[in-house]
Amino acid sequence: MPQSEPITILVVNEQADEIKLVTLSLRGFFPDCRVESVYSSEEALRWVSRAEWDLILIDERLGLQSRPSLVATLRERLPTTAIVLQTDRSDSTAAVTALQAGANFLLFKKSPAFLTELVLYTKGAIEQRHLRATFAHTHDRHTRLLETLTDVFYEVDAEGRFVFISPGITALLGYQPEELTGAPFSKLIPPDQQAHARYRINDRRTGPRAARRVLLQLLKKPQTKSSDQARVQAEVSAKGLYDARRHYTGTLGLIRDMTGHLAQTETIQRLETRLLESDRHRAIAQRLTGLSHELHAPLSAVLTQSQRLLETIREAQLDTRLVALTAQAREASACGDALAQAVVDAGLAEDTLGQVIAEALAPLAHLNIVQHHDTTGLSDVGSSRNIWVRIIQIVVIQAIRQMAARHRIHRLDIFTQTVTATGTPIDPAPGLFPAPAPREVEILIQESESAATLTTDSLPASPDLIQAYEDIGQLQGRMEWLAPARQPLSIRLWLPISETPQTPEAPAEAAPSPPEPPVPATVDSHVETPLPPPSDKPLPDRRMAVRAAVQLPARVTVGPSIREGTVHTLSLTGATVTLTGPLPNLSGQSAYLVFKTVVGILELHATVHERGMQTGPPGDAGERPVLAFEFSPPGETERKVLGSFIEAAQERSLAISLEALLSQPDDVALPDQTGSDRRAIDHREGIRVRVALPVRIEGSHEQNPASRQLGLAVNFSRGGACLQARTLPGHVGETIVLHFPHGNGQGHSQPHEPAAPDAVLPAQIVWTAPDPTAPSELRPTHTEP
Repeated sequence: MPQSEPITILVVNEQADEIKLVTLSLRGFFPDCRVESVYSSEEALRWVSRAEWDLILIDERLGLQSRPSLVATLRERLPTTAIVLQTDRSDSTAAVTALQAGANFLLFKKSPAFLTELVLYTKGAIEQRHLRATFAHTHDRHTRLLETLTDVFYEVDAEGRFVFISPGITALLGYQPEELTGAPFSKLIPPDQQAHARYRINDRRTGPRAARRVLLQLLKKPQTKSSDQARVQAEVSAKGLYDARRHYTGTLGLIRDMTGHLAQTETIQRLETRLLESDRHRAIAQRLTGLSHELHAPLSAVLTQSQRLLETIREAQLDTRLVALTAQAREASACGDALAQAVVDAGLAEDTLGQVIAEALAPLAHLNIVQHHDTTGLSDVGSSRNIWVRIIQIVVIQAIRQMAARHRIHRLDIFTQTVTATGTPIDPAPGLFPAPAPREVEILIQESESAATLTTDSLPASPDLIQAYEDIGQLQGRMEWLAPARQPLSIRLWLPISETPQTPEAPAEAAPSPPEPPVPATVDSHVETPLPPPSDKPLPDRRMAVRAAVQLPARVTVGPSIREGTVHTLSLTGATVTLTGPLPNLSGQSAYLVFKTVVGILELHATVHERGMQTGPPGDAGERPVLAFEFSPPGETERKVLGSFIEAAQERSLAISLEALLSQPDDVALPDQTGSDRRAIDHREGIRVRVALPVRIEGSHEQNPASRQLGLAVNFSRGGACLQARTLPGHVGETIVLHFPHGNGQGHSQPHEPAAPDAVLPAQIVWTAPDPTAPSELRPTHTEP
């Protein structure tokens, strides 16, 4: 066994032959060892301080006879030296006495293996002494290292209790290491940080997955029992400890004080912000300096030209002429005011919509419940003034009565605006391009959040809504009445604007013609007008956006029929589609468009325009109709999505298809030739109420009641209902039977009457369309077959 220093052994025995035998055996096994022999206890005590003994072999007769015993004295002076006691007794009493005195080992010297046991134990004792010395040295270095570290080193066991914590915890939190040894780590964590600190301080992970620089808040030791504990920002890094069987035994970690670091970081960020701000101000100052230098020459030129202009005005005496022109303008303004007053006195002034609404609201002015937000630029209402007044007055009074019935009366706001044939609002402000012709006036009557107090007895007498519907139908207008539960009341009126026909000037020498008999008035809006003769001149290009040439598949559904086709041009404002097969006249109709891709869909509303016929490909003698879809103005998001679709269609990087849904014309035999100016007419005859009622749909060929599919009625009126279903219950024109269960709704589990029958209503399908916004309970999921 190699050693840095020779092994020192002291033999204490009265028998010289035993000393010689032991010395030969030890030197035979340890060639470089130093063996010293003494023959009495007093001599042994003198030799103790002469060397650093690794082992002392004492005979029992000298080691245990004196009081105190020699073994006990040597153990007190040499706590790390191995002491072996040899005896000629083999009973257990001798062993107990030797161990109590301080001996490390007891050998029976009359044993045949005495020398072998002595050598082996001496080897083990020396190795153990060296290990203890090495451990003590390592522990001392480890302790000095922990005292040098500014970070706090800790170890917790598998249950989260501190096994060891370095003295740096005193400077960080004020605790002594002994106070935290055995305590759970949660003692240092605030209550609101417990969830975040869990599995961070006692992290079980190792390697790259272990906790690294996790920011936590720790509690300092309170100064008094009643004082609040201050918090310290700290950074924790930890990793788990595992034994040879991969059983979790605890966690080792470091705690670093981050209070000063965070303050320094905030200071650096604040200084960087100030630096950037100063740089920005300096750039602005430099820019202003450059602009001032650049403007110096133009301003000098303007000053010179102004002086010359002033001299020219003085020479031409323009100030005198300006005074005369001002006087003439004042006189012309007075004449205009007199002319306007004369027109009013003669009853020739036009009745604007603001005046009509003011007259309609005059009986309600004392209630202070209706506020009209007037809009400039609204045109004359024509000869229907009295009807407009009656409609607005009836709707407002009935709206107030409905709010009173709902026990929540608020003020009403009235907004007006003009819209085009497609429902697009017209901006009254002048723009770069001429504004489109107004077709309708949209009147919005909306319940505000401002509460009001009145009684229905103070309201003037007024006809019911039936009279208002008759008047609206007479004007070919529309009304939408929305009164959802616990939601504000909203009413919209769309009333057409009367167009003043332009009378062509008669020739100067035209012969008088006999008077024609009066023609009876008709309400048929399908008036055949002769088509203009074909012209060889190219039509003007009215496109408002760049058209992209594409080749996309298209499917157009017109009533019950489906036509396949191809999209040839596409832009942000419309698309051109060529279809197969004949089509009825669809000009001016509204269409519902869906652009489909593998990643999503885009829904748009459009107006259909016919663009003639196109010759088919070689081998196809027939002609194909061409339809142009004019998109309603999309929103900003829809516009961006449509632009990306156009780019993808040009690059052919994404599969895109178009599906269009149109209603079949009322009279297919009479083509509509009124052009694109025809406005859609709303044929509803009653108020549509938004509901959510479950319904069982019975088809015309169903015999089993259990096979009736479930649907959902989303709105309801006196004349019909709108349903949502997973599959079509039939084709357009077929008759179905609707079974409404007796109860409060779809989730009604306890009916009012145990055996109440369903409410059965027969109905005819007049329109079908896909509805991507259907409720989730009506859409099949991946778990359904």
